[in-house]
Amino acid sequence: MRKKVLIGVASLLAVVFLFGCGGVSQEDYDDAVADKDACQSQLASLQSSLDAANSAKTAAEADLATAEADLASCEGDLSAAQSAKTSAESAKAAAEAQVADLEAQLAECQAGEEEEEEEEEEDAGGLSFTAATYTNTDYGFSLQYPNSWEEKTDDPAVGVIWRVGDPATYAMPSVRVIVRDAGDGATLQAVFAKVLESDSKAITTFTASDVNINGTDFSKGEVVYPHASYGDYDSMVIGLIKNSKWVIIEVYTLPGLGAAWPDEGLQAEIIGTVTFD
Repeated sequence: MRKKVLIGVASLLAVVFLFGCGGVSQEDYDDAVADKDACQSQLASLQSSLDAANSAKTAAEADLATAEADLASCEGDLSAAQSAKTSAESAKAAAEAQVADLEAQLAECQAGEEEEEEEEEEDAGGLSFTAATYTNTDYGFSLQYPNSWEEKTDDPAVGVIWRVGDPATYAMPSVRVIVRDAGDGATLQAVFAKVLESDSKAITTFTASDVNINGTDFSKGEVVYPHASYGDYDSMVIGLIKNSKWVIIEVYTLPGLGAAWPDEGLQAEIIGTVTFD
């Protein structure tokens, strides 16, 4: 378009020149000048439009470059997001596997605890009484007795360090723990005779035997000895030497006081719960 305008201007100038040489009227000359001015104005307008178009083109190219850069950035972000998603899914799968493993371990532990509780209930159910436990840390043993029984005052002169009994009949039946020097007797019968002697009593009969209770060997005696007013005591004792001391556990009652064994096996049951470390 610009080329055509230039050609037109050149042609017009040539015509003017020719007419000028041949004698052109003032009117024709003025028309030619007006045409020239119009062409120059049109040329300036076209140049302005061209400059504006070039500027718009440059701006569009810049916008395109920016858009392309943004697209590349978005594609990078998308790739990073997809990578993060893959990592998160892997982490989730690993966490789920760990949770499943922990749940399996927990279920196994709970099953083990329930089994232990069942065993404890079975053990407790094997006794004819609801048990309380006495533990002696000095000599490392424990025993169980009816939880309705009450502790009584010790008798150091005899060697009693702990006593518990049924409060209904003067603490009979009873359990007592006696500690004496090993030198007080070479046998359980001999040392128990010393115990009774300290309490102004004497053995009437003593039936001795050796027993193993919960993995520990004991000397055992089924003993009868008299009470001054109420007849004979019915007693079962076990003993062993530990830390240079006789440790004696006696389970006894006084039938003449109206305190017979509430269950024929209770005496043996209590003895059977004795456990040494």
